Amino acid sequence: MIENNQNIKCPNEDCECVASLHINDFFILGIDDLEKDLQLESKNFLMQHLYRVQKLSSNFYEFRLAYNNQLDTTEYPYYVRINNFGSRKTGWKTHNPVKVSLNIIGEIAYAQENIFTPTTKKLVL
Repeated sequence: MIENNQNIKCPNEDCECVASLHINDFFILGIDDLEKDLQLESKNFLMQHLYRVQKLSSNFYEFRLAYNNQLDTTEYPYYVRINNFGSRKTGWKTHNPVKVSLNIIGEIAYAQENIFTPTTKKLVL
């Protein structure tokens, strides 16, 4: 997992960048069939699945609901901890995170990331 803008070269050509994570980035979790245009989704529905990255480690990634400021609760759905890239309860594939951005009036759109540069690559293994 890439943290804090580290530049890491791909160990081989089979690597695929899944996402870059930074504290306070926004992700939609738990939705498998998002519309291509997020404006077609209900804002209320999206807000129920909108999380921000709270804490990063080399072993886990912690997310909190974007509108919940209670930092001490560790109960789902207010708090999600991803420990691996599998399909089990705490797996990346289970929660299907999609990176999004919010503008100043609260509209949600897919995040535009510059993950690859000509000389370095950022990746998630």
